[in-house]
Formats: sequence, C-alpha cells, structure tokens
Amino acid sequence: MNSFTILHVEDDPNDVFLVRRAFAKAGLAVRLEAISSGDQALEYLSATGPYADRERYPLPDLVLLDLKLPGLNGFEVLDWIRATGVLRGAPVVILSSSDHPDDRQHAAELEVAQYFTKSATFTEAVDYVRRMLPVSATIAGEPALGC
Repeated sequence: MNSFTILHVEDDPNDVFLVRRAFAKAGLAVRLEAISSGDQALEYLSATGPYADRERYPLPDLVLLDLKLPGLNGFEVLDWIRATGVLRGAPVVILSSSDHPDDRQHAAELEVAQYFTKSATFTEAVDYVRRMLPVSATIAGEPALGC
C-alpha cells in the first residue's frame, strides 16, 4: 500500500471520480481517501467515530479540500486544521468551484499551499493534479502527519 495519503474532502461524487482518474493519468500513485462533508473531515482528522482506526484511516500527508460542503464548510475545516497542534502545518490544497477573490484571499490568509478552481475537462484536472507535485514533493518520503 502506498504511504502517501491524500484526504479528499468533496461532496460531489463526480468530482471525486475525476480527481481519482486525474491522479492515475498523471502517474501519481497515492492513497486517496474521499469523504463528503466538513463534519466527516473533522472526524477523520481527529480519529473519531468511524475513522478511529489510524491504521485503516491514516492522517493525511495532504488535504485536498472543497470550500462548499454540507455541514461545516471548507473554511471552517481549514480553521480547525490550522488551530490543531499536529495538523497546524499540514499542507492543504483548495479545489473549489469558487474563483471569488474574497475566497482566494481568505485561503491565502489561512496559508493554503495552492488554490485551484475546478475544471470542466479531464485534461485540466490532470494539469492541476500535476501542479500539486511541488506540494507533494516537499513531504514525500516522510511519515504521515502525527505518526
């Protein structure tokens, strides 16, 4: 099993499928854990509820986060990540349909590694997945956060 884990927080199953395919097409072998709400993201990251088993649900090396989510939104999840000890410096990449300047500014203030606007085409999705490589390369080969 691959040791590089990405937590993909996305409520649209079509977007999850597109990102999975984009990683495969880009030749990036990662473990992609997809969850569909901000509330689930906090459970996963704090190892509570159905995600209590850290062997089965390891802390991610990278969080790929949508902003518009059911329950807690992406900014609320990001605020929690930045306020939580071991996760404070976790690399977070925003992948959102919003290209609003206020959203980009708020994300920058919360020190996201990158911000991508969701694409309409598979080719564009492969491109932004490949552009995540610099973020991934800074932590590749290191143990997952909190391990």
